[in-house]
Amino acid sequence: MVEAESQIAILTKKLDDALNAQNIASEALETANGENRQLTAEAFAKQEDVLKIKVDLDEALKGKAEVEAQKEELAKNVRQHAVITTLRSECPDLDLSSLEAKFPSMDIEDPHEE
Repeated sequence: MVEAESQIAILTKKLDDALNAQNIASEALETANGENRQLTAEAFAKQEDVLKIKVDLDEALKGKAEVEAQKEELAKNVRQHAVITTLRSECPDLDLSSLEAKFPSMDIEDPHEE
């Protein structure tokens, strides 16, 4: 009987130790899950930031492309204006009305007209 009580006491102690270990493991798991949720939330926030930056970058690149296109168009207009102005200066008798009709957006003044 004493031996059975001793066995029961030993097994009870082992059971208590196992339950304590299980509780500690459960708390550690809960802590890890909480940290994991926090890290997941932070990762989603960072991903949102990255997406916003990507959208801003895409818009900036579109704007840059538009500016480049406008600069190219302006440079083309300046070259056309320079050619027509040079032709007017160098060849005052030359009829440039067909060129002026082709480039109506150019406001070209005849340097010989007063």
